[in-house]
Amino acid sequence: MYKLGGCRESCRESSPLALVLIFFVCFSYHTYANAVVAGAYYVSGSGSDSNDGLSRNEGGDGPWRTIQHAAQTLTAGETVYIREGTYSEYAPIQGSSKVWGVRPKNSGTANGYISYIAYPGERVILDTNFQSACFTLYGIKYVRIEGFEMRNCSGAGIWVRSGSSTENSHIVLNANHIHGINDSAGRNVAGIRMDHVGYSTISNNIIHNVRVGGEHNGNAAGVLSYRMHNVIIENNEFFDIFSGIFHKAPANEVRKSGIFRKNLFHDTSRAIYINTNETISGYHNGTEVSHNVVYDSGRFIYDHTHQAKIQNTGLKVYNNTIIGTEFGIRGFDKVEFYNNILVDGAGVSTTYQSHVFSSSNTRKAPSILLSDYNLYSADFVARIGIYSGDEKKFSSLKSWQDSGALFTIDVGASGADAHSIIADPMFVNRSLRDYRLQKSSPAKTMGVGGGAVGAYVNNNDIIGPVISRFTDTPSLPVSPVLF
Repeated sequence: MYKLGGCRESCRESSPLALVLIFFVCFSYHTYANAVVAGAYYVSGSGSDSNDGLSRNEGGDGPWRTIQHAAQTLTAGETVYIREGTYSEYAPIQGSSKVWGVRPKNSGTANGYISYIAYPGERVILDTNFQSACFTLYGIKYVRIEGFEMRNCSGAGIWVRSGSSTENSHIVLNANHIHGINDSAGRNVAGIRMDHVGYSTISNNIIHNVRVGGEHNGNAAGVLSYRMHNVIIENNEFFDIFSGIFHKAPANEVRKSGIFRKNLFHDTSRAIYINTNETISGYHNGTEVSHNVVYDSGRFIYDHTHQAKIQNTGLKVYNNTIIGTEFGIRGFDKVEFYNNILVDGAGVSTTYQSHVFSSSNTRKAPSILLSDYNLYSADFVARIGIYSGDEKKFSSLKSWQDSGALFTIDVGASGADAHSIIADPMFVNRSLRDYRLQKSSPAKTMGVGGGAVGAYVNNNDIIGPVISRFTDTPSLPVSPVLF
């Protein structure tokens, strides 16, 4: 478990802007626990692309000047460290007219990733002045991008693009601070955009302040994807964005969609947004959403998938701590919802229009296979069949439990949420957003098999980026900042 130490003390009297910057500097420093790799290449503002890129201490000519030169040079198994400074590199690479920012040429291998890493303990900024994405990957495999601050990028901070004959895969995007991302009205904009990509990991990033045409817009997200599969999104913080994660279209093939776990979502309109429509042949399959903390967000999961040709299936939502919003589904079947804490606006809902009965080939009603072992607050409400013309509303957990199996509720005869309770979860310090559990919390032992419910199964679990905000005494939370 990482600790903020002196950084925590520095945060106490800092402005909101400084809080973000101090947190990221401390975060970057602690993320790189390993020594710098011997034989690596270097980029520095004082370097030259005519150098060999190797350290003079190791007998080389010295660093290159541009990240783009490194991106056109590195091959499998090689690493480049970028030294402190601000880099604005958006011009097309040789032989291309695409203004795509830094664009790696080569892929690594399973045993030899190509790594682009901000030098440990230094602030490395990529800023394209809204001319392009900061990084673009196109038909690339086995690449790692780590430790950068990316700002004033157009379209995305990191854009993994579709269109190549080679599928993007095995990409690791770790410990980046991405903010100030924008593009023109009508575009899809993201901190990280993942199109036609599989078997990749997005971890420990801080992503905020993403806009479309300068506005807070439904097409803006922390991570936005068309057709990603088998992607793990974990230990990130998303805020000041319309959606934290927006999986806009599933893969065409039957593949596991993704695992979204241990993320911190706040100050979003939708923490997670899942979508598909009649023009898409694939469907979302086996998505897992677990161990996330959500607060100050309009929706936890916004499922807008009722128009799919093939019904989405197998959504599992477990061990999340959700403050101030409900859990609702619209286009998934075989949904499992268990071991969650929902308070201050707790509830469960399904939504479907009446035409699911008359247009069964294109309109699918959702169904919940399991809803149980959840802790709710006293304001619990369940609503089944919103917009169906035959909505059923249950204003207490008891009436919901007694309702038995309903249409779109495929639970056993004992009814929904048979083992769920209304209780105070007894958070360590709700006012400081510390949603760990006190020793005497009923949430500690009420879950499946006697385990804990909510995101913090153990109090040393880390939700969000790898530095815990809560050491012996809680540190100040990072406030959303526009800059």
